[in-house]
Amino acid sequence: MCPACQERTPQLELADRAARFWANLVDNSLVLLPLLGGGAADALLKDTHLPRGIFNAAGMMLMLGVLAYQAYLSKNGQSIGKRMRRIRVVRNDGGPAS
Repeated sequence: MCPACQERTPQLELADRAARFWANLVDNSLVLLPLLGGGAADALLKDTHLPRGIFNAAGMMLMLGVLAYQAYLSKNGQSIGKRMRRIRVVRNDGGPAS
């Protein structure tokens, strides 16, 4: 950052690596674990006599969950992991990122 920008920028405390790591782990787990669980259930129950509609409905529920998570992100501007770790994403001037 240039010296002129540093003078105009408020002194903000940066999130440490551990806080960012845990926030990222929470965010990715919320999206990936249900998808992995659905894929594992599909593989394990593939040879059963359950109707395929059950798997289609489960897939649709997973997709709705991902869409709901994206809607939460767009509404609040902060992921669940960042909110849990109290991390804010801001511009250089301290204003909101979006």
